[in-house]
Amino acid sequence: MSWSSFTKEDKILFDRWFRQMQPKISEFTFTNLFIWQKAQNIRWQPYKEGALLIREENGETVLLPPVGFQDCEQIFKEVIEIAHSENIMAIVRIPEWAKRFLPHHGVLHPQREHFDYIYKASQLAELKGWRLDGKRAFVRKFIQNYPNWKFIPFTANYLEGCKKLLDHWLAEKQEIPGVREEYEATLLLLDCARDFHLEGGVLLVEDKVVAFSFGEKLNETTFVTHCEKADTSYIGVYQMINQQMAQHIIAPSYLFVNREQDLGLEGLRKAKKSYAPLKMIKKYRYEIP
Repeated sequence: MSWSSFTKEDKILFDRWFRQMQPKISEFTFTNLFIWQKAQNIRWQPYKEGALLIREENGETVLLPPVGFQDCEQIFKEVIEIAHSENIMAIVRIPEWAKRFLPHHGVLHPQREHFDYIYKASQLAELKGWRLDGKRAFVRKFIQNYPNWKFIPFTANYLEGCKKLLDHWLAEKQEIPGVREEYEATLLLLDCARDFHLEGGVLLVEDKVVAFSFGEKLNETTFVTHCEKADTSYIGVYQMINQQMAQHIIAPSYLFVNREQDLGLEGLRKAKKSYAPLKMIKKYRYEIP
């Protein structure tokens, strides 16, 4: 079978299917597939009746759940046949609702590192409740320490400021495995933000970009946050960009926020749990027999 890279022109096709599908998992936006295709070697191809197949080669070759099909049970049977023909051993990041359509003779197990964290948009905007006392305290510190701050919806005027901040972020974390790939994916996202109609915001202190955040519509009720970067020399900066983005960009239009997965990283898992998620979107790996 012939697998293709993603181009900007493919967005129209994927967006049409995702609108019909109303996905719950964070992988299923064109932005995510496009910006991570190099690091994770993600490829796709059209399948019969307009369905789309997605393959990933990141240490091993796996398939993602298919997109754009009508008969769930039949499409998984066919995908498994394709996997056999290409010596692919697993389908990964299968959402909870889809696992019942898989043949029972394969091994299915949860991928905890890929579970998505879901929050109430209003809760992130208002930071109410004892569980978020610490977040409110950091927001107050930021406001007190940096009185000349402001939050602005992203425009091209702030692109270079965001890139400078991203370079600073890389310099501080460049020894950590995977950071270079995350940097390149985020840089590509910044360059595509306008073309992909992403919703973003920048946090300024004395007109310097100290944080930015970007995301987009995942489904009719949920916004997915793709990236959030900040200069940690500013106390409370991450709590502030999170709260401001939720208050001004997300909560007015969406009920929920999907802040993606923790990838099994202890620090990231602790940070995501600290915001009191409403629920987790579970995903599964299916070992093809």
